[in-house]
Amino acid sequence: MRFGLCLLPFAFPLALAAHQRRTNHRELSRRAKGDLLDKRDTYTGARWTYYSTGLGACGGTNSDSDFIVALNQDTFGTAYPSEYCYKQITMTYNGKTTTATIVDSCPGCPSPGGLDLSPGLFSFFADESVGVLYGDWSFVDGSGGSGGDTTTSTTQQKTTTTAAPPTTTAHTTTSTTKAAAPTTTTQEAKPTTSTTAPAAPKVTTTEAKPTT
Repeated sequence: MRFGLCLLPFAFPLALAAHQRRTNHRELSRRAKGDLLDKRDTYTGARWTYYSTGLGACGGTNSDSDFIVALNQDTFGTAYPSEYCYKQITMTYNGKTTTATIVDSCPGCPSPGGLDLSPGLFSFFADESVGVLYGDWSFVDGSGGSGGDTTTSTTQQKTTTTAAPPTTTAHTTTSTTKAAAPTTTTQEAKPTTSTTAPAAPKVTTTEAKPTT
């Protein structure tokens, strides 16, 4: 009995620690769910930089003039392709608004709203010499890359300038050969002349009998 009583002071802290671990797990679960919902909100004062484009993490090759962005790595994730690939976003800075497409990830961009812009997109908002901008952006469809519940927000409508992505057309050379006209040879048939020689006259000779 004394042995059991001696264990009681140790059992209570262990039970309390187990309870705290379960509580912390539920708290982390709630935070994870909250972070997922935050991806549907508008990112205000997000840090924007620019980069030299090329082959993006979504698999496509892009040019500096495209209106595209690289999403911060924490939000973009490590799956291929990311659920955010080719999502449209609306961006606003200093009274200018446009749309862009997510095509790449940015490991150095701050989470959750940091973006790396193509030079062409950055120049739409400011000169490249500025280096860093702090603007607002949100997903066009309001659902981010996760689907599920949506958050309704009221935004003052502004004039939106959208740069159409370049269209790549395969150049096909068509070679056309003019067929030679058929040669028709007409052989004139020669007339056939049939000549029949006149029959020679038949001469009949009658021998005279002597008169007695």
